[in-house]
Amino acid sequence: MKPVLVLGLLGLASPLAMAEGTTALPNIVVFGESEALPNETELAPEEIPMIPGDGGDLLREALGVDSSRIGGHGFDPNIRGQMQNRLNVLLDGAYLYGGCPNRMDPPSSYAALDSYERVTVLKGVQSLLYGGGGSGGTVLFDRVTTAPEDGLAGSYGLSGTNNGIVYDGYGDVTAGNDTGYIRAFGNKKSADNYTDGSGDEIRASFNSTNGLVVLGLTPSQDKTLELSYEYNNTTDAIYQGRTMDAPDSTANNVRFKYDQDSSIGFLTGMSFEAYSTRVDHLMDNYSLRTLPPTMPPLRVPTTSDTAGGRLLMDTVAGPWNLTFGIDVQNNERDATRYTGPSTDNVNLTQSFLWPGAQINQTGLIIEGEHPISGNRLIKAGIRYDYVTYNATKANDQPQAMAAMNPTPNELYATYYDGATAQEGHENNIGFLLRYEQDLAANTRMFTGLSRSMRTADATERYMASWMANPSMVWVGNPDIKPEAHHQIDFGLNWGYGKYDANAVVYADFVNDYILRYRLPTQQSVYKNATARIYGSEVSGGYNITRFLRLSGEAAYVYGQDITDDRPLAQIPPLSGQVALDYQTGKFSLGSRVVAAARQDRIDENSGLDEETAGWSIVDIYAGFTLSRNLALQVGVNNLFNKYYADHLNAPDFTTGNVVQVPEPGTTGWMKLSGSF
Repeated sequence: MKPVLVLGLLGLASPLAMAEGTTALPNIVVFGESEALPNETELAPEEIPMIPGDGGDLLREALGVDSSRIGGHGFDPNIRGQMQNRLNVLLDGAYLYGGCPNRMDPPSSYAALDSYERVTVLKGVQSLLYGGGGSGGTVLFDRVTTAPEDGLAGSYGLSGTNNGIVYDGYGDVTAGNDTGYIRAFGNKKSADNYTDGSGDEIRASFNSTNGLVVLGLTPSQDKTLELSYEYNNTTDAIYQGRTMDAPDSTANNVRFKYDQDSSIGFLTGMSFEAYSTRVDHLMDNYSLRTLPPTMPPLRVPTTSDTAGGRLLMDTVAGPWNLTFGIDVQNNERDATRYTGPSTDNVNLTQSFLWPGAQINQTGLIIEGEHPISGNRLIKAGIRYDYVTYNATKANDQPQAMAAMNPTPNELYATYYDGATAQEGHENNIGFLLRYEQDLAANTRMFTGLSRSMRTADATERYMASWMANPSMVWVGNPDIKPEAHHQIDFGLNWGYGKYDANAVVYADFVNDYILRYRLPTQQSVYKNATARIYGSEVSGGYNITRFLRLSGEAAYVYGQDITDDRPLAQIPPLSGQVALDYQTGKFSLGSRVVAAARQDRIDENSGLDEETAGWSIVDIYAGFTLSRNLALQVGVNNLFNKYYADHLNAPDFTTGNVVQVPEPGTTGWMKLSGSF
């Protein structure tokens, strides 16, 4: 494809003075003024001009971030051409790994968005404190709970669309005083199938319920203890982009945090977090869809249990402000596929998709910053991770057609020259070095160099799916090596008067890239390869008047498999946005054009990619302050009812088409939000 510049439109609104005695209208634009640095973006869910299906859908609003659609729920984020376990996603400090080997429920799908005060996207490697890997980036869904000044405070909201999400309502109440607080949050969401730009109905309905309780103690101004429990449940989720649906997905999360901002001996502060998350996920191909006559009934109950914690301590050593500590993350996943003679009797084990997969990681970190002469900064860090892995059911024999169905170890040995699942370990070392400097009063530059290592996940190492149809055989590689990413980036942040702009270029040189590909006989397997990923992002804006702003952005990624001289799969095309926004204290109005170029650089051998056409759509939106504590936002997305599909969207399996699952057609939406 010959690169063609596509301007990106994204509404950015400058802070404007609010009328005295009124509550500020929530911005319906995404970002504020120029970001501190182009590699970091903060999103506020209440400010997004859309009703997101889940956390992955929300992340599409950030520059350089995309996600794949499989229906109305389960959007899988992609940052700078990297996705799945190449991203670290933390939900209020905790790791949660989904229960579906085929990514129906990525971690971001369990984020109850209205319960988070801050969503931060760190693109590339900006810190070593949030776990090993994270070569593509880190996403932090953070809650900030404090005692209300008046003893009681809360917020509520109701939103919906005429094409997909029927309603999304929440309530959030916090009570407390100087010694502690209690917070309760609840959310209900229901979605129907939606209609695409051609008028076809897309299978995408689901229902979800979320609940949260937070108990906090503040024995002094510099100490906080917090215990929370969160329940997330999604039922009757159906997917145009999968061969199964999910009748039920449930996550139970317990978290404990302790923060101290005062000195403890030579320490200037410390924080400790511990968490336990359990995911129970059920898939089948018959309860929510018509079973094809040539397909046997299949049922897959899965579990994914993660326990871990993090201890970080701050100190000062000469000119350096240092943070050092340890983090632990232990994950165990189990997924067994059952079959049977009828949908009323699906109890014979057919394959052990995750055969008791265990991956445990312990990391040691030290990271620090050294300010120089007031306008320069050096940031450096090193991280060591000890990783162990095992598959406890690798020798278990399936019951169905036992004489024919192989054990997981027999599958591994067949496709990887006799290799079998053995207990193993890795010693992974990463580092970070960054330099920032003010070039002028309104211009700041940065450059960075990093190494990060990512261990293979449970699917890449231990997947053991066998079917009589070779194209449905999917086998992990127990001998796969960890990825080693070596990244360099350079960027500028500039602002002058009514103008501001950001630009960044980056390159990632990857050794032992974990590549999924198809054999000539169509089975899906894994190997290590050498890969390169290059990209750039630009954004900027012009404040035409105090109330009117023009803004735009664009992002481009290029990925190449050097070993086989072919494009990497799942690389988004050149894309962007352009917006014009008007905002006063009580009223806002805006419009944006969102566009993407054609993507024909695909890996046909992966089974994951299809060529996609370029597209552009128009969104319009407005906001009104109805009273001191009540605001209304409305809008129409895809105003001209264009038929289009994001390149990363899953193939449409329900009709046998090779095209990606399309995006919704014209969609009107409304958000009503209030506080007390």
